[in-house]
Amino acid sequence: MNGFRGIGPQWCFDKGYEILAERVDELIESIAESDCDYIVIDTPGQMEVFALRWAGRIVVGELKRIMNLAGVFLADHEPERELIDSITTAFLSKIVELKLEIPIIPVLNKLDLWKDNSIAKAWQDLFQGDIKECYSLIKGNYGVLSDLLFELSEALASFSSPIRVIPYISL
Repeated sequence: MNGFRGIGPQWCFDKGYEILAERVDELIESIAESDCDYIVIDTPGQMEVFALRWAGRIVVGELKRIMNLAGVFLADHEPERELIDSITTAFLSKIVELKLEIPIIPVLNKLDLWKDNSIAKAWQDLFQGDIKECYSLIKGNYGVLSDLLFELSEALASFSSPIRVIPYISL
């Protein structure tokens, strides 16, 4: 990154993933030479920088050529998170799944700390395509957003996955 001054962290993430996409052959070669049953690749920074831009699609596409691939969408605990926040996050994980064309395993981190226990149920309903049950949890509580999320749920239901939400409690 020599020669770049006065740039912000967002630009660095963007540029870093662009460089990774341009040099993806080196990554593929390194992985292909490894003798591993499983490989975990953590993409640092903001998820959307990798998942929703061209560089992420390039890297994932190349990885899919040499291995079975799945993503993990980790929803972290936030003390003031409400059900509606979690539902929109669940939608984001489904969008990432569709964009990258890989199965996504949704993980709710630190479930024991979440203030609303209906979050895990709502996620499970959404990922299994049971949108009516999920809608009953939010109907009337969030105004027009409830209706918009229900309509989006109906559209996404045709892409439901046979994947369970994994509740995770840190020790």
